[in-house]
Amino acid sequence: LEYLKNGVDSAKLDIYSDIVSIEAIAIPFFEPDKLPSVGRFHFFDPFPNLQNREVEKPESAFEKFENMEYALRLYRRIDNSDVSAYFYKGFFRDPQMKADNFNSPTAISHFYPKLAVYGLSAQQSALGGVVSSEVGYYDSLEDRGGKGPGIDNSQSKFLIGYQKAFAGDFTVGMQYYGEWMHQYNQYKDNLPPTFLKKDRLHQYITLRFTKLLKYQTLKLSLFTFYSPDDEDFLVMPEVSYNFTDNLQAILGANIFGGADTNTTLGQHDKNDNVYVTVRYSF
Repeated sequence: LEYLKNGVDSAKLDIYSDIVSIEAIAIPFFEPDKLPSVGRFHFFDPFPNLQNREVEKPESAFEKFENMEYALRLYRRIDNSDVSAYFYKGFFRDPQMKADNFNSPTAISHFYPKLAVYGLSAQQSALGGVVSSEVGYYDSLEDRGGKGPGIDNSQSKFLIGYQKAFAGDFTVGMQYYGEWMHQYNQYKDNLPPTFLKKDRLHQYITLRFTKLLKYQTLKLSLFTFYSPDDEDFLVMPEVSYNFTDNLQAILGANIFGGADTNTTLGQHDKNDNVYVTVRYSF
């Protein structure tokens, strides 16, 4: 999973104190999410026959200083909890859409609108395990009114998680995650007919099971996503074995499914895959 996130060039400053510690980051070069090409992966496309498309990527901060991305984290321990506050100002990292006419477009441009995020998180030992919670507000700076059909509306996102370790190196983790869309009436009023209508509340329930064997050299894991509103899912079984301290092999799969082929996970129903990874560390 770590390879799904791209590294970025940045400047980072850490300040530690007994009152509050600070982590500050400045990112001058924008890096978008990198997804598999449509030649290898099947994605839902509301305009499958339209070929006239462009991609607009934000200029670097050295060319346009206002494009500098900032991230700030303030954190400390309060009683038995690790508490953090977050701020981010930058861009959506998944491409959004502009069109000359969304009802009958002749040209489409994919771009990365400006975004600000404000959040809080807390984690503490409870119920015999670890309980974590997060809440964040995603401020869609270029479409605060919610009338742009090609730009995600502002959202409130929240997560509650619980993890517990059992005897015999067996761990169970579960999470409930939700996205609450703001300006929902404006979103529905301006939704093009070819677009899938999203629910105001989009939810996921995840479960992770991990078992270590043979002196923790063999790991069996199962990670599952299920959305009760979209009725789609992702199942990720994996087996890894450490032959030595330096050599590891992994065998896993990604299995998608859902009631519809245009939901977040259901659109990948044709993209089930098996993967093998061999990693040598030195």
